[in-house]
Amino acid sequence: MISYKSGRVFPPQVVFAGSLILLAGLFFVTRAMGIIMILTGAFILFSTDQVRINTDTRSIRSGTALFGIIPTGKQRRIDEFNGVTVVPATVCTTTRSLSNRSNSVQTREFRVYLIEKEQKTTLLIRKFRVAGEAFAFSRQLSSMLQIPLIPEINRYNLHKPSLDAGPKQKSP
Repeated sequence: MISYKSGRVFPPQVVFAGSLILLAGLFFVTRAMGIIMILTGAFILFSTDQVRINTDTRSIRSGTALFGIIPTGKQRRIDEFNGVTVVPATVCTTTRSLSNRSNSVQTREFRVYLIEKEQKTTLLIRKFRVAGEAFAFSRQLSSMLQIPLIPEINRYNLHKPSLDAGPKQKSP
């Protein structure tokens, strides 16, 4: 069985708050409130989204690992998927303060998805920061699962609007 973590369940600001709750709970470990704070902080800090692939039974389980160790989610057959593709994405995280200031951070990532045959939905397998690593992983996953590699340009760039799609203006 192969397991891939595709990211945390909570955004970075909540994970930071979870670590503070965990640390605060350590100071009050002898009280019931301290134990509740430790459990809450551990839940926020360690819960992750993951995908487990079993090549022997040709099944995939996608879901959340609560506290990082208790798997949840539903199991599907690999035969339900049409192919593997890589999709570039830009993630923007914005933090706002009480004084109405904001700080935005944008990161570029490349996501490897399995595409379902009938519903045309996708299942996130893994995220990468470098395109070369994402494409190498998708080729490896495609050969391991024996399903085709679908190029990203054919599936997703067809729906992007053209630069000439707007109304034409006459030149003076």
